Parts: sequence; C-alpha cells; structure tokens
Amino acid sequence: MSLRMPAVAVLLLITGLAISGCGGPDENSPEGVVERFFERVDDQDAGAVQAVLCEDFRQNVNFELGIQDEVDFDFDLDYEGEGDEETGGDTAEVLAWGKIERTLRTDEVRQEVRVQRSQDAPWVLKTFRVNGQWRVCGGDAFILGLLDTPAAFREIE
Repeated sequence: MSLRMPAVAVLLLITGLAISGCGGPDENSPEGVVERFFERVDDQDAGAVQAVLCEDFRQNVNFELGIQDEVDFDFDLDYEGEGDEETGGDTAEVLAWGKIERTLRTDEVRQEVRVQRSQDAPWVLKTFRVNGQWRVCGGDAFILGLLDTPAAFREIE
C-alpha cells in the first residue's frame, strides 16, 4: 500500500505538468505575442499593449482608454501562425478566430459590439521578430478599430 501512494503522487505530478504545458502558445512565438496583445487589450493596459507592438505600428494605434469603466472587452479566441517563422524567418501572419466583444458606455449611450469569426474566415494579424522578440505589426481593420476607442466614443456621442 505504501508503494501505491508514491505512484499516485507521481501520476498527479505528471498530469499537472502536462496540463500546465498545454496552457497556450510559446510566449516568444507569433501566436504567443498575439495572445499577449489581446490579453493586454482586455486588461486595458495601454503601456503593455504598446510594448507588444512594433515601434512603427505604435504610431498607428490610438489606444487611449480614458476612464476604464467606460469600455469593456471580452475575447474568446484561438490562434494559428502562418509564415516563415518555422524556417527561422522573421515574419509570420497569425490567424485569429472566435468571439470578440466590446462594450462602450457613456452617460447617455451604451454600445455593444459582438463579432464572431470561424476558422474559415479569421482575422489576420501580422507579426515580425524585432531584436529576437516577436511583435504585432499590423492587423485586420476591425482589430485596429477596436483599439481606436476615442473614435468609437465620438461615433456614439
């Protein structure tokens, strides 16, 4: 009976390690940087969003959120990379599909946007390796529109 307890403990340890290893893409991969990008947008952390973008692309993204209670994001996405990353190249497109929700609130108006895409019609984000780190450097117009929160507020006011 004493032999069974260590075997059970080892089995639980192996299972736990296997589950924790399947949590998502490698952080320094095209898919990983895109996942981090959406996580940072969801956290409404403008500095962290800027940190995962290419320097040139940062100028094209107007991610000033203002009062955080006025905007909420919810992402339920899957990712797949395509490009020359597997061969040591520095570019890759990442396909993202699933559900994106954004809710904007003012004193007078509440706007909810819910969009869902299948794997057959994904959003495309461009990634580049800059100094050994993957960065998001372009994307689908809808994704860029999500980030331009001030313009979205101007539209509903």
